[in-house]
Amino acid sequence: AAVACEALGDSAAALAQERQAFALYRQLSGRSAQARRLALEIEHELDSARRGRERAEAERARLTALNTELERANQAKSRFLAAASHDLRQPVHALSLQMAALRGELVTARQREMADRIERCVGALSGLFDGLLDLSRPDAGVVQPQWQSVALPALLATLVEQHQPEAHRKGLNLSLRLPRSPALPCARSDPRLLERLLRN
Repeated sequence: AAVACEALGDSAAALAQERQAFALYRQLSGRSAQARRLALEIEHELDSARRGRERAEAERARLTALNTELERANQAKSRFLAAASHDLRQPVHALSLQMAALRGELVTARQREMADRIERCVGALSGLFDGLLDLSRPDAGVVQPQWQSVALPALLATLVEQHQPEAHRKGLNLSLRLPRSPALPCARSDPRLLERLLRN
């Protein structure tokens, strides 16, 4: 249009057409620049999303591998505990037999009292090994509490008796005080699991 106006000798119209064309060019150039910026922003966001997805996949793979390793370690622990508790119970059983044989050789009340204490300790040790074997099975849901009424005085007295020597070595006095009541305090629990909990 500017060339046509100039050919007709209308230089003012030609100049106006050139200005209009230049303004349109600047407008289109601005839109093109905006489009390029928008395209770069979209590309940047897509790249960030891609990197985030790759990081998430790598983390998921790492956690999967870690869970697999933990499961293997847990199974190895269970096998070890089962084997160890089985092997360790053999000498404890032999110790119980030796104590039974020794009872016939004891003559004084003091000796019999000490033998009673040793037998209670051996019984507690046997219970600990039974508990150790139980530790190898809770993941499989094998351990089921044997609910019953547990007389607390006897259980607590056993624990106090077993821990008194260690307390004395540390300069501590360990004693048991129970409420004065005709009814013995009881708990509904699994006696072996309860003893393990209190011992810990």
